[in-house]
Amino acid sequence: KLTPWVGLRKINVSYWGWEDMSPFTASTLHDSGFCAYLERAEVAGLKAKPCTANTEGLICEKPV
Repeated sequence: KLTPWVGLRKINVSYWGWEDMSPFTASTLHDSGFCAYLERAEVAGLKAKPCTANTEGLICEKPV
């Protein structure tokens, strides 16, 4: 089972964390096949789209 990507929070340019503070990196979760990338939003917050390509801001869903 995977949790939704909406639980992701960007910590810095290459490191992402879940809102429950458990850490992960895109490289460790890339194999899950449930990746997305975050777009820069003009308003507060970020939008995510389903994506399988390696792109800036690559994120993945969290296996549980």
